[in-house]
Amino acid sequence: MKLKEFLEKNKKTILGILVLGLITYGIKLITYSFSIDTEAFLVNREGLLNSWIALDRYGLVFLKNIIDFANINLYLANFMGFLFLFLAVIVCVYNVSKITNNKDKRVNILLRWTYNNKSNYSRAV
Repeated sequence: MKLKEFLEKNKKTILGILVLGLITYGIKLITYSFSIDTEAFLVNREGLLNSWIALDRYGLVFLKNIIDFANINLYLANFMGFLFLFLAVIVCVYNVSKITNNKDKRVNILLRWTYNNKSNYSRAV
């Protein structure tokens, strides 16, 4: 199944992923919030990059040097993070659907997973 065909057949799954993503990360898209790494990056850029090198995070240091956020736009950074996370989940769902090779049925992995993993917490309480 081609990606375009997959996207057309699984609109409900994609919408569900988007809604769950917005419920989970939507607050970061509309508020001015940042993580401790962002604060450290704004205060002491070189110190943070050196600590990442000490932790063998060379790819992250390389990426930061390429992008070089002198004046970071947190709204853009949070939106791009959400967008790439959303796209990564879509790619994962697409790959799983190709592996399972369900040509006749609509692959609704997110909803199946939610249904099959009903909370065991309700039994424990």
